[in-house]
Amino acid sequence: SDSTQQSPIDFASCQTPEARAAVDITWAPQNVELINHGHAVQLTAMGTSPGKMNVGGNSYTLVQCHFHYSSEHTVGEQHYPFEAHCVHTKDGHDGEYGVFGVFFELGAESAFLGNFVGDLPGQPGRRLSAGNVSFNLMGNPMDSATKRRLQGSTTSSYTGPLDFKQLYGSIPLTHYWNYFGSFTTPPCTEAVDFFIMMDTVTLSQAQLDAFRAAIGWGAAGGNFR
Repeated sequence: SDSTQQSPIDFASCQTPEARAAVDITWAPQNVELINHGHAVQLTAMGTSPGKMNVGGNSYTLVQCHFHYSSEHTVGEQHYPFEAHCVHTKDGHDGEYGVFGVFFELGAESAFLGNFVGDLPGQPGRRLSAGNVSFNLMGNPMDSATKRRLQGSTTSSYTGPLDFKQLYGSIPLTHYWNYFGSFTTPPCTEAVDFFIMMDTVTLSQAQLDAFRAAIGWGAAGGNFR
């Protein structure tokens, strides 16, 4: 998974309309599965009606949220220390997706991350290489040729319930960048609408350290691509 190198969007040069329709979020509080699949820590939404992201005349159904250190996107060629991506399927468009992204700066503890930071699952015993591995929408490692699920994840005892809306707190959902791009994990599906919030939330240094330890990839500088 670490050999997939993409050129992430840098938002400093992007033009932003003066007024934008808000990203409407209806994510439901629900039980989750908290896993570490060797390239990220992920919260899988387990509710029968997990909730939606509605924007631009399209609706998207929440599947999972995962985390990157440092951020995958940059602003003015600078990374934030942490970024969350919530992945959705695009309703009525098979094989297309939507990602809601939030940057974190160091500061006060994140109440959202505080729900489960003490229960982060450790790294799998066998680290996956990218040569013959792809990932499905649930973050599960798959054999690229056979599409069979590979072993290589650990699961936390934490199951929630979790209020996903705590992720973005009170930041305005009318202030965002968006573009059409691809996933950064194999097979790098080019069918993703990204909506990246301009305003940031915070996490503490202790919370960031806990995620760094759980995710690994320290020699690579983090799990961003």
